[in-house]
Order: sequence, then structure tokens, then C-alpha cells
Amino acid sequence: MIKNLLEPWRMGGLLLGCVWLSVSLGAAQAATLQVQPGGLDAGNCQGSACQTIGYALAQAAPGGDTLQIAAGTYAEELTINKSVVIVGAGMASTIIRAPAALTPNPDISPGSGGQTTAIVFVTGAATNATMRSLQVRGPGPSSSGSIGYGVFVGGNATFTLDTSHITAIRDEPLAGSQNGGGIRFGAPNTSQVGSGQVLNSVIDDFQKNGITVSHVGSNVTVRGTTITGTSPPPTIAQNGIQVSGRAIAVIEDNTISNLQCSTANPNCGPNATWSAGILLSSPNSATQVINNRISNSDGNLYAYGTGGPYTITGNQLSDAIYANVSAGGISLDMSNNVLRGAPIGLRAVGDTISPTTVVLRGGNIITGASQQGIQAFAGVQPVSVSGSLNQFYSNAAGANNPAAPPLVTLDLPCNWWGAATGPAYTSNPLGTGNAVTDGVNYINWAIDNNAFSCVGNPARNANPPAPPPIAAPVAVPVDAPWALFTSALALAGLGANAMRGRQRRNS
Repeated sequence: MIKNLLEPWRMGGLLLGCVWLSVSLGAAQAATLQVQPGGLDAGNCQGSACQTIGYALAQAAPGGDTLQIAAGTYAEELTINKSVVIVGAGMASTIIRAPAALTPNPDISPGSGGQTTAIVFVTGAATNATMRSLQVRGPGPSSSGSIGYGVFVGGNATFTLDTSHITAIRDEPLAGSQNGGGIRFGAPNTSQVGSGQVLNSVIDDFQKNGITVSHVGSNVTVRGTTITGTSPPPTIAQNGIQVSGRAIAVIEDNTISNLQCSTANPNCGPNATWSAGILLSSPNSATQVINNRISNSDGNLYAYGTGGPYTITGNQLSDAIYANVSAGGISLDMSNNVLRGAPIGLRAVGDTISPTTVVLRGGNIITGASQQGIQAFAGVQPVSVSGSLNQFYSNAAGANNPAAPPLVTLDLPCNWWGAATGPAYTSNPLGTGNAVTDGVNYINWAIDNNAFSCVGNPARNANPPAPPPIAAPVAVPVDAPWALFTSALALAGLGANAMRGRQRRNS
């Protein structure tokens, strides 16, 4: 009887043991592999360190092994085609450097001259890899077309770069070739799709783009990253972040600066080719630009092509060389942005293929423009800038419309133009705010920039409403009930005082 009672317990113990064994084997699959300059490329890199990252990658299991890379410089060209985590000793300490010769890869998007190389190549639909706390460094070994990318992500892989530094991805010396990008996700010309994240990293001293996200299906978040253009600027249009080819990107809380195209190239200039802090070239409409700080670039935000509306909100764009925001053939939905400094605050340009539409949803500030706060140029397709509850002030001029609607429409009621009297204009002779031209609808402007009382118009300036009259004192009737009651209280008070006086004299 006792035996029969114990059998189920034993069976349960065996089952529990099997479960424990299964869990233990699963945990054993995620190992930590060690790499250091003084190591030896032998064994599995677990008992003792290996010497190269490439050898350790070959030993790693595809289920999420971690490669712990010690401080040092590793001159290697890596292919990551499995889910691993590569962790360095810090972005200034562990350096993956371009080797003396880089191998062309037909899956990598070509730069000039069919250049197709990368220091780190990430590929494979099952790959979800991470690199953290290290540096990827160029330059290429020659002066033209010698290096494609620091990191290229394709083959439907997912890749996260975190707290890392990508630098000197450029020819040596700096050249005018269309190669040398920090990190690229996807490429339409090789049908590559790449997704992932760039977080809390630094990207600088590149030749073409800091980050490129391209091709349908690519989807990347860039957050907390600092991207700085090369100085002196190259003779090509380099961009901080480029999103193109219907890819999706969420660009949030980054610091981007100094993206310029050297005017030593006659193709670069205010009426020619620009560099951009952020370049949107027909991305997917889910692309968003949120809470970034972008400064000192030819165009801090340059958007053209087709598509949208694209959400542009909470950004600070300042001191662009030509314009803080430029849009052509594309739709932008803007709110709560500050566009400060630059010759032009917002530039809307007519396109030959699709309309240009900018909606200023509210909370936008355009100030300090040395030429125009809002400038429009006519094209084959119509241009429209509209919106209310924004502020345009301290600009050399407020808004300029060189053509009549419907070719160019600037519909801007209920905005603050820097003065309660509204914008300066021929039909508003008493206006002292930022000037506007013909073809700008400004009527019912905001007479303040706090409550946004949108009642401004030229007639109001000519006949301002009289201030409310000051109320005259009103006599109180002596027979009013509350007046009689007050008098009774006063008399009662006098009587009480007299009684107290008698009591003191009698005592």
C-alpha cells in the first residue's frame, strides 16, 4: 500500500528532473565568449580568451551568446549572421578598425565606383544582434572609394548599436566620392532590408551619411545619439540621418550638427546642392522626427520627394546655413517646433511631381530669420502652408508669397506676428509686426501670444475698442434694509459705551 502511494511521487520526481534538465540545457546555450589581444584562437573562447572577434563569432551559438571584447584594437572585417551580443570595454577602449584591405560584398549597396565594403556586415532573417560599448573606426586605405560603411545591415536582419562610436568612415584623405557612411540599414539597389536601433551613440568624421535607412521594409529607431558632420566639410552633400525609399524611421531626442557641403564644389550652395541634418527622401509616412536638436547644417531638416504627412514635433532647429526647414513635393505636419536663426525659417518649394503641403498644427515658433520667416516658391504643383496658433516674430520679414493662389497658398490666420497690431502690410497700415506680402491670409491674427485672442484685423487697429468704463460710486439709500440695520448697530454700540461709563462712575 505504501509502495503504491510512493510511485506517483517517484514519477513526479522524474518528470520534475526532466524539466530541470531541459531548463539547464537551454541556459547552457547562452554562453559568454572572451576575446582579448593576447588571446589564442583555439577552443571555444570560454575557458580562455581568443584573439580575434571573427574567430569568436564562428564559435558562438546562434541562440544569443555574448562576446566579451577586452580593451584593444582589432583590425578585422566582421560578418554577423547569428543572434549574438558583442560587448566592448567602452567606446574609447575597444576598437574594431578597418583592416588594410576590405573585401567587396555584392549585397552591400554600392557607393561611387561600385564600392561595396563594410567593416561590420550584419545579415540573415534570423539574426537579431547587438553591439555595445565599443568603437568602429576607419578610415579606408586609399583616397577614393576605399570604404563603404562602418556597419551595413541587410538580409532582413535586426541590429542594435548601443553606447558606441562610429568614426572616420571616410577616404584618406577626405574625398568627394559618394561613399563613407557610418551605418546603413537596407538598400533598394541590392534589395536589402535592415531594421533595428541606434541608441545613445556617437557618429562623426564620416564622408557621406552618418546613418542611412532605406528600402521598403526597413524600420529603424534612432534615439539619444549625437551626429556631427565632418570639419572641414567635404565637397559632397553629407547628411546626418537619411531616410529614403519608403523606409520607416523614428528619429527622437538626438543632437545633430554641422552637416555642410563645401562651397569649394560649385554644385554646393543656396540655390544648388545642400547637406542636411535630417534628410527625408520619400520615406514611409510612419516616419517621425521628434524632440531633436539640429543646428548649423545647410538645411537642418530637408524633406523632398513624395508622401506624408510626416510628423515633425518638439524639435529645436537653429542657425542653419540656408534654411531651418525646407520642403518640396512632400507633406509635413509640424507642431511645437522652434525654428531659430538662419536666413529662412521655413521654405516651401513647388515640385514637378507632387504638391508641397506644410501644416503648422500649433505651438511652432519661427524667429530670428535674417530674410524670411516663411518663404514659398512656385512650381508646377501647388504649394500650401497653413495653420494657426503659431508665433512668427523678430524675423526680417514674416511670410512671402511670390505667386497667387492656388499655385501658392499661405493660409495663416490666428497667429502671433510679434505685435498686437498684426503684421505690417499695405492693407494693414497700422501693423507693426513681421511683414507679409500679397497672397498671405493673416486676418483674425492673434493680438497676444498667450491666450491667442484671434480678433485682430485692420479695422480694429483703426478703431480700437474703448476700454471698459470705470464704475462711479453709488450712493446707498438711507432706507435700504441693510443700511438701517447698520445704523441700528452703530446706535447700539453708542448705548453700550454710555452704560459702561455710568457703571464706572457709580463704582
